[in-house]
Amino acid sequence: MNKNKIIKFLFILFIIVGLLISATPYVINNFIEPYHMNRIHEETINVSKGTIKENKKKINAMQQATDDSISSTNNNGTADKNNIGYQENTENYDSISYDPSAIQSLSRIPKFQEVNMNFLVGYIQIPEVNLELPVLEGLTNENLNVATGTMKPGQEMGKRNYAIAGHHMPNENLLFSPLMRVKKGNLVYLTDKDRTYVYKVIKTEVLDVNRGDVVADAEGDKIITLITCTDIKGTARWMVRGKLIKTINN
Repeated sequence: MNKNKIIKFLFILFIIVGLLISATPYVINNFIEPYHMNRIHEETINVSKGTIKENKKKINAMQQATDDSISSTNNNGTADKNNIGYQENTENYDSISYDPSAIQSLSRIPKFQEVNMNFLVGYIQIPEVNLELPVLEGLTNENLNVATGTMKPGQEMGKRNYAIAGHHMPNENLLFSPLMRVKKGNLVYLTDKDRTYVYKVIKTEVLDVNRGDVVADAEGDKIITLITCTDIKGTARWMVRGKLIKTINN
């Protein structure tokens, strides 16, 4: 009798454990990750325009210092990173990268990943698909794990071709996944808290993964280009392009 009870208990236990294991991805995708993203939203949405302006100033100084350092090489033919101006301007900012080949695919948002506030340069919103995310400088994995990232150095909102990339997640409401639902005519709001730039979507297109040309400034002036993967495997790219129609002083 006791043996039968033990067998029955173990059988029920195995079923419960199996159900818990099978339910884990659902719980993570639909409860834990959305909670994490809501917390990130609350931390970043109220950042002042002064903070963003200071970030952009330091990032621009870093990029200029990097250019100057590369152009004036030391005796070994390498960039002189001992230059005092370089050191002062690159503190906390020299990890910025714009290399898309370094981006790793992402199926889950890292539990303890935080936004690097030093890289925060703005916010993007597309109301029609409930997309609202921070815009961070660069395409580092750390940036894209929790937000969107700028695809080129020296970009200015409202000018030339402002390009932003983000991850496509299993949960179609997280990170840049809602971009897949964007249609022509939808409005994109890009802000640095000083001004809000309103773009109207004029084009959506599935692209080959090697179509880096779409983010070039030669593509047009006063446009925005938004890029994500068509699926979590990254087999192709989804592009949304908008044309600036209005600039609002905040």
